[in-house]
Amino acid sequence: MIRKQYISFIVGLLVLVVSCKEEKTVAPDYSQLKYDSTHIKIFYHDTANHGFPQGSKPAPLYQDDLSMTDSLFKACVTRFNNEQAALLKTIYEKVATEYRRPEYYLIDPTIYKKQYFPYTDENGGRVIFINCFCDEQPAWRTKLVKQTGGGKCYFQLEVNLNKRKYSDFQVNAVDDKIPK
Repeated sequence: MIRKQYISFIVGLLVLVVSCKEEKTVAPDYSQLKYDSTHIKIFYHDTANHGFPQGSKPAPLYQDDLSMTDSLFKACVTRFNNEQAALLKTIYEKVATEYRRPEYYLIDPTIYKKQYFPYTDENGGRVIFINCFCDEQPAWRTKLVKQTGGGKCYFQLEVNLNKRKYSDFQVNAVDDKIPK
């Protein structure tokens, strides 16, 4: 009888200890993913130094996630380019003749470097913040590239892997390099 009580006490104590243990977050391992590392850098979760929202947690990424992210990225850029193409006539009326070329206003996704910041949001959704730029940035593999101005050379978006949607697409403001 005492032995059964002792075993019950030990089991109860173990359950209590395990349930009271602080939740430990394990950093995901992205090293096995296959992607073009000459154009993409995947950052590990660090809210102090990179583009991760406060309160977010590390997010696991799988090969299929990268394929979906690429597909949504292309859909986002295509939508932007289609909207810009519809405005080109109006834009051309406002700029000097030498700046009336579509490549000044449309995004060519093949020339951009991309920084991926995967995280789990407060709702448990897996999200990748993507920061894109076309200028050479020496430290692009170690820190978030931030730029004011620069127009279509700098843009950002978020991909929600759970919802399979992109959002928060933003192109930086156009600087004054293109005369009117």
